[in-house]
Amino acid sequence: MSTTPIPVTQKQVNGQSVQMVNARILHQFLGVEWDFSTWIKRRIKHYAFESGSCSRMGKVRR
Repeated sequence: MSTTPIPVTQKQVNGQSVQMVNARILHQFLGVEWDFSTWIKRRIKHYAFESGSCSRMGKVRR
C-alpha cells in the first residue's frame, strides 16, 4: 500500500460539486490483490453503478 496521498479533484456533475479520484490511482494506493479490471468490475457490480449517474465512470487515459 502506498503512503502518498491520492489526488482529489472537484468537478461539477449534474450541477453539484463532487470530489473525484482516479480509480487506477485508488487501486494502486489500496494495494488490491486483483488486477485493475477485475477489481473495478467487482466494485461496479457491488455498488450498482449506473451509466449517467453521479458515480461517473469515464474512459481511462494512459
